[in-house]
Amino acid sequence: MLETLPEVRDQLEGASRLGYRILIYLARSYIGQGILRDVMMHVARTRRNPSILLAYREPDDDTAKRILGELRDAGIEVSEKRYDDAEELLGTTWDALIMDVNYQMRPNDLGMLVELVRGGGPIVMIGPSRRELDKWLTDFHRKCSTPPFESEGIAKRFEERMFAKTIGRVGVIYLDPDEGAVVGGLPPPPPPKGVSESYGVLFPREIYKLCVTDEQVLALKLLEYLVSKRRWALVLKANRGRGKSAALGLAAACLIAGRKLRRRFRDILVTSPEPGNVKMVFEYASKGLDRLGMDYDLLERGGVVVELRSRLARMFYRRPMPALNASADIALVDEAAGIPVPILLGLKKRFPRAVYSSTIHGYEGAGRGFLVRFLGRLKRDFKHDLVEFEMIEPIRYSYGDPVESWLYDILLLDSEPASLDERELRL
Repeated sequence: MLETLPEVRDQLEGASRLGYRILIYLARSYIGQGILRDVMMHVARTRRNPSILLAYREPDDDTAKRILGELRDAGIEVSEKRYDDAEELLGTTWDALIMDVNYQMRPNDLGMLVELVRGGGPIVMIGPSRRELDKWLTDFHRKCSTPPFESEGIAKRFEERMFAKTIGRVGVIYLDPDEGAVVGGLPPPPPPKGVSESYGVLFPREIYKLCVTDEQVLALKLLEYLVSKRRWALVLKANRGRGKSAALGLAAACLIAGRKLRRRFRDILVTSPEPGNVKMVFEYASKGLDRLGMDYDLLERGGVVVELRSRLARMFYRRPMPALNASADIALVDEAAGIPVPILLGLKKRFPRAVYSSTIHGYEGAGRGFLVRFLGRLKRDFKHDLVEFEMIEPIRYSYGDPVESWLYDILLLDSEPASLDERELRL
């Protein structure tokens, strides 16, 4: 089928070459006609043992069955996940994503799943065409309606905006029998990627070599600068997918293994709103210790790692409220914007040495309390012993990825409050 759509094929190949993701919105009337099959065959040709994720409301939905039938007939293997279980996928990476949005399209599902796809991979959304917008009914629409009103009368504000921000956009392909193929093209090539061979003096060089961006290297160097002080705070800010949690894990490995630091950091507290949030922190702490050939044990609870023990130190997880009573030499606070400000202030008071890492823009929340109230207090209390660092280079895909721009636009993830001058404030 893609043989008749050379512009679509060219955009798929260009995205693979440049490390960009692309979004394909496929009208549901195209299911079974070979377009989805050919897109996934392209993924299979360009990736060894490709990981393809299919997300749907329920496996018994008629559209989900038809999508699976088209893929299975072509011998394409996919992993399946219900939207209600999507949080289980956080921390994973996929070569391609297929989203059946005919019966469910919640903004949170988009925010979680789209960001799991690595560069060069397609995200295929399958749903009603723009012409069918009035007939598009999801579970969300049905929940919004109350008697005597019918769900058919609910205005499709979000869906209207999604189409307006999607069709014709750079990095997006819209395929509809009525409108044909609307191909938005690709952005200019991204700047070259690479990590400079630059290392600190306190932390092991082998752990520096695990960094995949210069910003992760710099984050470790900033921690090196601070660890000798008795009281300090390091704030790592980033959008999703910048490697901040991985940097926290590598930092923990450095604190455990650094010869000059062993007596100073025997107990390392890790806290975050949910245990699953720190999966990458423990994973990269383990990778760092593995690289150094150090032995350690992992303790799991509910299928999630909550403690790492070595003969030198231990690293353990506590939820934010219990963390206020924990004893540790340092606190690593991940997804700090998701923690209530009063608890953050309590952590600041209890742990005079801490790293606060947080997503500022993302589906998790806007983080205004963290930025305005908590960070403002840190600046007043720590002054010269506070270091802020923002990480901007993506890990999974190239800088300037068009799908990230699309996602942040339709979900308003990077919205900021308007600036007001003195005259407007007086009004």
